[in-house]
Amino acid sequence: MRKGTTSSTMATNYALYKTITGMGRTAAILDHLVISGSEVIKFARKHMKLCSDFLERDDRLGPNQCFDTFVTGSDIAWDWVMSVNRPIPLMMLGFADQDKRMISYAPSFGAKKEAAQIAEPERSLYSHYLKRYDAISVREDYGVDMCRDLFDVEAVQVLDPVLLCDRKIWDELSDTSKLTFDEEYLLAYILDPDANKRQIILNAAKKLGLKPVVILDQELNYQGNKKRMNMDEYIVRPDIVDWLAYFRHAACVITDSFHGARRKDLDGNRERKEQRRSGDLGAEGDRQSEGLLFSAAGVSQICGRSVRQG
Repeated sequence: MRKGTTSSTMATNYALYKTITGMGRTAAILDHLVISGSEVIKFARKHMKLCSDFLERDDRLGPNQCFDTFVTGSDIAWDWVMSVNRPIPLMMLGFADQDKRMISYAPSFGAKKEAAQIAEPERSLYSHYLKRYDAISVREDYGVDMCRDLFDVEAVQVLDPVLLCDRKIWDELSDTSKLTFDEEYLLAYILDPDANKRQIILNAAKKLGLKPVVILDQELNYQGNKKRMNMDEYIVRPDIVDWLAYFRHAACVITDSFHGARRKDLDGNRERKEQRRSGDLGAEGDRQSEGLLFSAAGVSQICGRSVRQG
């Protein structure tokens, strides 16, 4: 499974881990092969079994002696633009022996990409490793097209893991938070801050009569993102459990994160969502649920300001 730097990525990994172990399987995170942020390590060590507990750092032979099946987990694991610091063979199970079962569950290529956006050597490498898999699934509908058209493999679209888990799993985690919530608030979970999003948050908070609470990416360029957000008095920096609690108790949410949007689906409260890109809702599609989900146009209607979609 992929270990990322954001709370949302960690929640995705945890959801997949709980789904697999809930089926009676034994699972462990290949954390000894990747570098992750301190909060991610802290949460993972407390709630999941880690390979670093019994394998040496960068040991790529050991996993083949311990496991029969390898799963490429979810979120943006296969984006060759965003994954420049993670070698392609690692993210595509290149270390796994050919006699092992290899499965992908809901990884993403990030934004939709065309053939012109990947060099032939990388395209051939992707195709080679993907053809080693026994079963391939992806998060977005266009990911199915990319697998077929760019890499000559068949894939299916599936739900993101956060939608597989029973809500009680998330409630049990957020119940351990020490935070108290005495008043309603608008939660903004923003991974890519800019002035446009800042103004949308401020406008929405004013119109809804709610105090804004802002959470940014906890690890990647935090100080730079904080400066771009320019809302220091409203920014909080929670650990993963508190991150879940903030979503659970929010009156509504504005987010450019796929998993931020999915958190409010699971919590069942009102949501105001800025879609980061079209087609990113997984197998459930671009639905509008009786005011529970709003597209970028919906946010604009509330705030009186247009939303740029990347």
